[in-house]
Amino acid sequence: TDKGIEITEGNNISLQNISLETDKKRPVVQITNAAAVTMDNLVFRDKEQQPLFDIKGSKTKDIRITGKEAPRQKKQVVLGKDCSPGTIQ
Repeated sequence: TDKGIEITEGNNISLQNISLETDKKRPVVQITNAAAVTMDNLVFRDKEQQPLFDIKGSKTKDIRITGKEAPRQKKQVVLGKDCSPGTIQ
């Protein structure tokens, strides 16, 4: 894909077991003003790409990154200043 994943104003979204290859450099996943988004077992072609996630918006909450790579992936998040520190789980 050229763009990666973009979620804007979405609720109750679940992405599972996705292998993502993108030509886009940064970020691969953009989330804006979304709630209850679960990303489980996402696999990225370039594991060192920084940042993987750009999460922003004052309405954004309950974003879950789970799976085998989750601890490393959570370190590759840019969290917008309008998001609360507990936005990412």
